[in-house]
Amino acid sequence: MKTLTLRLLLQKISERFFIRIPRNGIDDNQIDHRPILKTELTTLNTILLHRGFGSKKKLFICGHAFKKYPVRRHDRKRSKLRNIINNIRRFAPTIFKNTEITVSVRSKIFTTQSDESGYFELEIPIEHEREGWHSYSATFSGSDREFHGEYYIAKDNGVGVISDIDDSLLVSHSAYNLRKLYTLLVNNSHSRRAVSNIGELERIWQLENRGNTPNFFVYLSNSEWNLYDFLIDFFDVNELPRGVYLLNSIITHFSEFFTKQGKKLHNNHKVKSIERLISYFPEKRWLLVGDTAQHDVNIFESVIIAHPNAIQAIIVREIKEKHERKTADIKKLSNEKNIRFYTY
Repeated sequence: MKTLTLRLLLQKISERFFIRIPRNGIDDNQIDHRPILKTELTTLNTILLHRGFGSKKKLFICGHAFKKYPVRRHDRKRSKLRNIINNIRRFAPTIFKNTEITVSVRSKIFTTQSDESGYFELEIPIEHEREGWHSYSATFSGSDREFHGEYYIAKDNGVGVISDIDDSLLVSHSAYNLRKLYTLLVNNSHSRRAVSNIGELERIWQLENRGNTPNFFVYLSNSEWNLYDFLIDFFDVNELPRGVYLLNSIITHFSEFFTKQGKKLHNNHKVKSIERLISYFPEKRWLLVGDTAQHDVNIFESVIIAHPNAIQAIIVREIKEKHERKTADIKKLSNEKNIRFYTY
């Protein structure tokens, strides 16, 4: 009953800041969100290109197509009320379903189509000579307006980092829905906090890579793609290593923040993403970073069993002392597979 009441309240709050055009007689693709708050910017007909990654032979890129996308200014001085308004708007974009998109990579043209959530992805066979960051672009087919993104070409071997975000790097209180919601709503990328022992984690990264911070970081989370721009800004503010983000399905109305929580934990997003990274870089050794707040430990156990030779170390943040028993099994399994194990 409390959960239902909270959902209804949040829906009313969301509707306070957005007017929906009635559905009667209008195709679903034409449904619009008109921001009441005139102080914020909204971009029209936008392609948001996410950071991609690739080996020297194959590239993975993805993005979202929007009819309307709220643009937020990341200002550390914003009030809690303004943060609440902006964060509600963050979860109410208007997507472009089933629209054709043209992608340009190294002067080669590829065509794809956004799905029902506005999402699209491409796996491209391509030859690259240089490691590091590279740019690419996309347009709506038939338009000459370009949108730009970037991707990282990593070494085939060496050490890479696959890290969870919530409560592994960013204090999120993931195990407590109400506290998690409050933390999300009232803060911005400047006021959210990194975990207190981030320095210990950075020391472990360097220890596992001959004293140097690894070059290739992939940040893997069950958080929604709605938080993509927030995460990029948060990582910049806190001077965390620049990397690629692989997030979960986008939300188009704030009420879905609750209705989709259970579903996304069971869609194997993290496992599928780790499997893809291992398939792209069969010779690379990975450091897996997670925490005991939710399901990271179980996910890491399944990856170790399936791909023991791909994992160099498991690094787990214990949220509470009583969570030590959560790490006992994976510590034992890591030792059996000659995989180093750390807590921080």
